[in-house]
Amino acid sequence: MDLQPGDVGLSRGSGFVDWAIRFAESRRYGGSSPEARWNHAFMIVSADGGLIEAQGKGMVRDTMAEYPDAEGYTILRPTYPPGGAEKAVATMTGLLGEKYNFLVIGSLALAYMTQTSVRIGVKGEQICSGAVSYACDQGGVPMGEDEEWNSPADVMHVALQQGWAYVGGVPLPAAPTPRKH
Repeated sequence: MDLQPGDVGLSRGSGFVDWAIRFAESRRYGGSSPEARWNHAFMIVSADGGLIEAQGKGMVRDTMAEYPDAEGYTILRPTYPPGGAEKAVATMTGLLGEKYNFLVIGSLALAYMTQTSVRIGVKGEQICSGAVSYACDQGGVPMGEDEEWNSPADVMHVALQQGWAYVGGVPLPAAPTPRKH
């Protein structure tokens, strides 16, 4: 796999919280959507597979060795402007050590389940997909109006809309064939 700093990873876990995130996302995007498949996001920060992600213990460095099952993740390459990937990686690096924002996860689940926009969080704390979205946005890739509130499904939705390149893991779904009338 040809990893580059700034690549974005989405993964699928098997725990209860992983399932709950996907269930909530399926309320927004539909259960069989490519968006609702994912419950975690991370950013590649070095070509050797180094990454930064938000976990329960906060923003940490890790490696792709934590993701041995290629069916459990996909790696995508956003279309950054010149110098954008470096800015995105610098942003993620700057978030290292921040705490995990458990309130955001709960409020996003509530918002998706009730189809409302209730949001509760703590400044200076992160969720995985919010950190990735914020870093991409700082690198010049538009991620929406409230990028720090994006779920992994929202990241995939932006990737599909913007045509991010597939790098490895689970391939992106084929574009739907237009129906003939």
